[in-house]
Amino acid sequence: MPRRYIDYSLVVVTGVALGCGEVRDANPDGGAPPDAHPDTDAGGASDAATRPQASAAHSTISGEEGVVADGDATAEIEIELLDDAGEPVPGIVPEFSASGEGNTYETCSESDASGTSTCEMSTTEGGEKLLEITEPVSVSGDAITFLFECVDEAGVEFGGGEGDADDPYRLCVPEHLQGIAHGTAYLDSSFVVARDIDMQEIANFVPIGNTSDRFVGELDGQGFTISNLTIDRPSTDDVGLFGATGEDAVIENVVLVDIDVSGNQQVGGLAGSSRGLISDSAVTGVIEGAESEIRTGGLAGLVTGGGEVERCFADGTVSGGEFVGGLVGHQGSSIVRDSYSTAEVSGEDRVGGLTGTMSGSGEQEIYNSYAAGPVAGDEERVGALVGRSLAGTTVEASYWDEDTATVTESAEGDPLDTESFDSEEPFDWDFDDVWTIGEAPDGVTRPILQWQE
Repeated sequence: MPRRYIDYSLVVVTGVALGCGEVRDANPDGGAPPDAHPDTDAGGASDAATRPQASAAHSTISGEEGVVADGDATAEIEIELLDDAGEPVPGIVPEFSASGEGNTYETCSESDASGTSTCEMSTTEGGEKLLEITEPVSVSGDAITFLFECVDEAGVEFGGGEGDADDPYRLCVPEHLQGIAHGTAYLDSSFVVARDIDMQEIANFVPIGNTSDRFVGELDGQGFTISNLTIDRPSTDDVGLFGATGEDAVIENVVLVDIDVSGNQQVGGLAGSSRGLISDSAVTGVIEGAESEIRTGGLAGLVTGGGEVERCFADGTVSGGEFVGGLVGHQGSSIVRDSYSTAEVSGEDRVGGLTGTMSGSGEQEIYNSYAAGPVAGDEERVGALVGRSLAGTTVEASYWDEDTATVTESAEGDPLDTESFDSEEPFDWDFDDVWTIGEAPDGVTRPILQWQE
């Protein structure tokens, strides 16, 4: 296969961290003036009580662009310590940390007359790192992002890396994504998306994996967008970015934008058929299954075999024959939690705003989810949230928007009007770590996932 190959290293994209918090008295005892050395009072004796005190409300932390060296990405960090009056606090050696794995920190310099201290960190793990001052005050801020660098070099597979969990292959250009589907050699490998990827140059993408040879590896999209994916295979089953995934598959942080996918049955934007984990991912675009066939969903056509969907959403249009859902067409033995769809959904029978049908030999479950798009079908088993549910189904704390659904019934869930969606009050959900109120893809104020912000 044609490949563009890259050597492994990391680079940093800048971000700024702003602090907030409680204001402390900078000079409570009227001792040494703010420009005195912090270890001495006006008479020269050591007296910590007279030091200017750094304020969490005014102190900041930010990251500079990183330098790539020896497989690590090194970033310069700047901390500015100011007191409650906005005056510099010199003579302090601050400490800081960053979220994520693989981080190493160098000792910061003593803050100078302007209150500025320079620090350095390095990491072997790409992704977003939330910076935080830990001493002398606690200040959480924004994040800097460490990107896996992509360079084109013959003899290096994909965009670099070894393909295992510790050193995943880098996906940097459309050919890298398509390359996973060539044969079976990479179906158990680990990958990360290292850049936004525009798939326009791939006229008709070949899905990754099928029910005979499922993808059982890992793909971390790192929140980058994969846009303009086109799959036009109306006579093919198991169609999506991934045709079929196995129980060990982990797909996370994948954002598909403006895609156009059509297939026969088991058709979804991200996966035609999924038995693994899909988390923190999204699909927007057009998903179309055959009118005479089954299992079409915005995110996945079929989720079964213990598959899980967590913190995902779909928007756009989803159409097919039977078992058609805005997020999932058919839920077999599986769980959907903390997810939603604002997609417009249409089909013949067993059509639902979130899930078309819930049936299988095990348990089918939905928790803390909703649907808010219009739903249309030609048969009776059409529901605003779920089209049909059979024994073994559990649906809790899940809702549909009765003003936008265009149908008045659902096999599961409860109705709320659009106005009720713009507040946390009706929902017994996790608004500390998972959900927030914001603008949903349909332009209406609703619960959205915190990772969308």
